[in-house]
Amino acid sequence: MSAKHYIETGNTDEAVSELFILRQLKILHEQGMMMMKLPMTKDLNSTFYSTETHLLAAGEALNAYDPQRAISELDMASEQLYSHQLAMLDVINSLFSNTRTHFQQSINDIKTNDTKEALSQLNKVISSLVEQVQGVLMIKGLPSTVIINRVNVTT
Repeated sequence: MSAKHYIETGNTDEAVSELFILRQLKILHEQGMMMMKLPMTKDLNSTFYSTETHLLAAGEALNAYDPQRAISELDMASEQLYSHQLAMLDVINSLFSNTRTHFQQSINDIKTNDTKEALSQLNKVISSLVEQVQGVLMIKGLPSTVIINRVNVTT
C-alpha cells in the first residue's frame, strides 16, 4: 500500500524503497517457510511466485516511468498475496492437525503404559512447534538468531 501511495503521489524514490523492502520481506517469508518445512506446492507455490513476479514487474514499470502499470502490477501482487495467505492457512491448519494427532497418540500411549513411545510423540510435537516458532519469527522479520530453549521430554 505504501509503494502504491508513493507512486500515486509521484515519489518514485520512496516507491522504489518500498519495493525493496517488499523484496526483503519476501525473502524472509520464503526462508521462514523453509524453516517451518512448509511444502511449497500447488497454490502455496504458485501464489507465492506470482506475487513475486508482479512485484518485479512493478519495479520494472517504475524504472520505465510507467506509474499506471506499476500500480496495476502492485494491485495484482496484492491479490496474489491474499491468495497465498489463504493457501498458508490451509497448510498451517494441517500442521496443527498433525500436532493434535501426536498429542492424541501420546495420550493413548500413556494409557497403555508405553511411556517410551509417549515421550517420542511429545518430542515430535516439541520439535514441530520449535520449527514453527522459528519460521514465524523469520517471516515477521525478527532475527533468526533468536534462541528458543529446546526441551526434550525424557524419563
